[in-house]
Amino acid sequence: MPAKKGSRADAVKGLKRSLSSGGPQTFSAASANSLHRFVCGAVRTGALVSFSRTQDGGAVVLTILDAELPAGKYKDYFADDQDIFDIIEQFAGIYGEDV
Repeated sequence: MPAKKGSRADAVKGLKRSLSSGGPQTFSAASANSLHRFVCGAVRTGALVSFSRTQDGGAVVLTILDAELPAGKYKDYFADDQDIFDIIEQFAGIYGEDV
């Protein structure tokens, strides 16, 4: 069952992110189960999920295009594996309910 319009926008506004620094950055820091729940759930809602690295290699980038998000987009940069783990876990909770 699809989520009510606006519920993902509210959830994204409430994301908690610690701002740690240093350390290597890879999306492999996230658990495979959470990553699967997040990506599959997001794609099922019609969202686009993009994982990339900054040009200088100093951070990884998570971009989500979803009409229900504020301005239709979420984009953030992560410089630490723990930050990546945390955000993937949170998005798995937002998008992974129907997977």
